[in-house]
Amino acid sequence: MRRAKLVACLLAGLLAWSAMVPAEARHDGHSPRHESPGRDRLSLDEAVVNVRRDTGGRVLSAQQHEQRRGTSYRIKVLLPNASVRSFDVEAQDRPPAR
Repeated sequence: MRRAKLVACLLAGLLAWSAMVPAEARHDGHSPRHESPGRDRLSLDEAVVNVRRDTGGRVLSAQQHEQRRGTSYRIKVLLPNASVRSFDVEAQDRPPAR
């Protein structure tokens, strides 16, 4: 009986922990829903993940802008030093495939 309670508690804890892990950490940012073969355009989700990783900040907003030269994303971030900064990321700036 004690063993069944212990296993149930461990499973409940594991389930609660897995719900708290961010999606990009679980999928390593390279899941099929983020990539399609032959595509060299960075998605808004990928740009947000990259800016969050590079700055260590919290993303406040992300918007897509269509311009003559192409698509870009404006991502506003609350940095660890409590300042707010906007980053403009070109959609064509997709890093090379690994």
